[in-house]
Amino acid sequence: MEIKIEIPIFKILAIISSGVLGYLVGLFIYS
Repeated sequence: MEIKIEIPIFKILAIISSGVLGYLVGLFIYS
């Protein structure tokens, strides 16, 4: 149960972190 719950959380965190990094990089490029 714990593993099944943790895996999606890590995937979501990875997607959010990558999205935030891409957003910040975009701000630096267009600034």
